[in-house]
Amino acid sequence: MEKKNSGMSTVLTGLLVIVIIVRIVMIMGRKSSNSAHQTWDNTYLIWSVFFLCAIIGSFFWSRRKKE
Repeated sequence: MEKKNSGMSTVLTGLLVIVIIVRIVMIMGRKSSNSAHQTWDNTYLIWSVFFLCAIIGSFFWSRRKKE
């Protein structure tokens, strides 16, 4: 019987990583003079980096677990 794959596929993981990297670049490229927007951008940037690390970490963890 064929073993089912669980978790995110490689393609989905790749797409999520690309989208988050593009979003990080867009946030870092902004020039906001308003301090409220700058605080929001910094918070959004921190969460984007956190999600990027979590997605990459879970991808490698699931790969190692399968072996």
